[in-house]
Amino acid sequence: MLVFLAFDFYRADARLEVRDVVSTSIHELDKRLGWKLKADSCCRHAKNGNFDVTYTVDAEGFRKTGRALSPTFSITFYGDSYTFGHGVDDAETFASLIANVYLTEDVAVYNAAVNGYGIVQMYQQLLSHLDRIGPGDVVVFTPTSADIERNVKDFVFPYTCAFRRGENQVPIEYYPAYANGRITYTKLERTLWNKLKLLALTAPGARGLWHVIHNRFKPDTTQEALEMVRSARLETERRGGRFVLIFLPRLSECLKRAYQVDVSAFDHHDIMSCFPLEKGELYRLRFKTDSHWNAAAHRVAAKAIVQTLVAEGCIAETYLRPGTSVNRVPEPVAAPHFPGRPHATAICPGSYV
Repeated sequence: MLVFLAFDFYRADARLEVRDVVSTSIHELDKRLGWKLKADSCCRHAKNGNFDVTYTVDAEGFRKTGRALSPTFSITFYGDSYTFGHGVDDAETFASLIANVYLTEDVAVYNAAVNGYGIVQMYQQLLSHLDRIGPGDVVVFTPTSADIERNVKDFVFPYTCAFRRGENQVPIEYYPAYANGRITYTKLERTLWNKLKLLALTAPGARGLWHVIHNRFKPDTTQEALEMVRSARLETERRGGRFVLIFLPRLSECLKRAYQVDVSAFDHHDIMSCFPLEKGELYRLRFKTDSHWNAAAHRVAAKAIVQTLVAEGCIAETYLRPGTSVNRVPEPVAAPHFPGRPHATAICPGSYV
C-alpha cells in the first residue's frame, strides 16, 4: 500500500511539471487576481496535433477582438479559457465573431477573459472596471460550471497554480477570496503539508478516496458565487448597464446534457441545447487531445450568445449586420433560486457549425 501511494504521489507530482509558452509571455502576477493578462503582449501557442495559434493582448489588457471606432455601447465578456479562446486565433474566439460577423461597428466588444479564472476573479475584475460601464453597456459573465469551485476554499486549483513548475512557469503567490461581502487576498503557502495535500487530491489512482474525505469538510462555495453574481448584476444595473450570466457548456457536459457543477440556483441563460447531441458531432468541436472548444465550437457559441442577447433586449436588431438572422424568443427553463429575470435557453435551428 505504501509503495502504491508513493508511486501515485510521484505521478501527481510529475503533472506539476509543465512547459507552456503562454504563462510568462502574456501573463503576469497580480496580488488582487493572482495573475492577469499582460498589456501589449503577444505569443504563439502550439500543441502538437491540436493547434498552432497566436494570442494578442491589447493595450487595455484584453484579448484582441477588433475595435469599433465610435461605439454607441459596449459588450464585455468575463470568463476563463473557454471565453479567452484557448487554442484558437484572435479572430476565431466567439467574442471576435460576435464583433466582426454579427454586430455593426456601432458596438464595441471586449474579451476580458483570462485562462484559469474562477467566478471570484471575474467578479474582482468587474469591480476594477466599474468606471467603464455606462448606460446601455452590457456585461456578460460566461464561466463554465467548474468556475464556481475555483477558489481558495476548494484548495485544488489555487494550489496547483502555486506549486506548478517549469521553465515558463511563475508560481502564483496570491489568490482572491470572497467573504462577508468583500474580496480578500490570500497568500498561498507553499508548505510541505499543502504540497502533500495537493498530491493526495490529484493522485491519479487514489484521489477519489481523498476527495470523499476532502468534500466532507470543504465549505460549499455556491452561495458565495451566487452573492458575487448578484452583486455584479446590481453594480452593472446601478450604472445603467445590463448584466447577463451564461454558463458555457464543456463538451463532456453536452454529452451528458448536465453540468459538472449544479447551476440551477443561478439566474442564467442556457445555450447547451445549441450544441449537438451525438458524440461524433460533439468531438468535431474539440481538439484531438485537448478538450477545449475549437474554432467550430466558438462559431456555435457566438450565434447562441447573440440570440440570447437579442432575446434579452441587450442588443437591438438595428445593431445586427445585414443578413444576420437570429431567433427572438428563448425558451424558459427552471425558475431561479433567487428573484430576478427567468432563465432562458437560446433556440438554435439549423447547422451547429
